[in-house]
Amino acid sequence: MMRISVLIPCRNAERYIRATLDSVLAQKDVDLEIVVIDDGSTDRSMDVVREVNDSRIRIIPGPQRGISAAFNAGLAAATGPLVARCDADDLYPPDRLAWQAKFLGDHPEFGAVCGYFSTITDAGKLVADSYLNEPAGEVTQEVREGKGRSHMCAYAFRAGALRSVGGCRAWFVSSEDRDLHYRLAEVTRIWFQLRAS
Repeated sequence: MMRISVLIPCRNAERYIRATLDSVLAQKDVDLEIVVIDDGSTDRSMDVVREVNDSRIRIIPGPQRGISAAFNAGLAAATGPLVARCDADDLYPPDRLAWQAKFLGDHPEFGAVCGYFSTITDAGKLVADSYLNEPAGEVTQEVREGKGRSHMCAYAFRAGALRSVGGCRAWFVSSEDRDLHYRLAEVTRIWFQLRAS
């Protein structure tokens, strides 16, 4: 079983980080490492993380230069051959990492796999499912053409592919995720799938 390192850049997410960690820790059938990048939190975010007290969680200091640099710090610290990003206010569906890790284990020709994602309110009420009705298939060319149908936090990547493109470009203060997966499509193949099948 390949280890998957989940990178969680965090700055002042006290309100959400416990639910986020609970959803990642609830993943079944994966060798899990969680790297929380504390990017200068001034609230109780890191106290909440420490209170979870799970050996699979590590806190590292972030460079405090924005989301791109925080992600790159997490990528440098990750020990798994697979990587996923989870924003500090995201929730993972229960079987999400297991099917993505299995897909990448079974398909060495792909460097990343993604799926649909849902948008929810602060209270957890569904707003919309994005790309739920899209067919499964290779999306490498779509991404190269700027038509990505997923979100970085719905991806699992091979760590080597991410490192080969240098991670996120540090000057991006937003849309760093789009830029990263566009560049990733230049060096590896990407698959889209709704869920395990």
